[in-house]
Amino acid sequence: MLCLICVTFSYYLFCFSYYERAKELHEGYEEHHEKGGRGCSAAYNLAVDWFNGFSKMADQLPNCPTRTLPSCLMKVAVYELYREQMSGKPTLSRASFVYGMWKKHFPQVIIPKVGRSI
Repeated sequence: MLCLICVTFSYYLFCFSYYERAKELHEGYEEHHEKGGRGCSAAYNLAVDWFNGFSKMADQLPNCPTRTLPSCLMKVAVYELYREQMSGKPTLSRASFVYGMWKKHFPQVIIPKVGRSI
């Protein structure tokens, strides 16, 4: 629980103009579908934009493209944080968020495994 509070606080420290960007994405989505085109859903685009901002708080070594989130996090906790912050907006299912969007657009963002000491 303490880690989730820490992550939430860190997210707000590195906050970006999310709501303005979300509005732009939603308007662009509506325009795209008025033209009869097929693309990603508004929920998918919003999730990509949200996770892009969230992943900026991840640590990154200068010689490695991998970005690591705190090891106390789990992907389910990141998804729950996303759901909380997207209240009232369309959201992805947990499987689409973790195994679709995260894996496809952010493979470099990882949560390191913690080894057990005996």
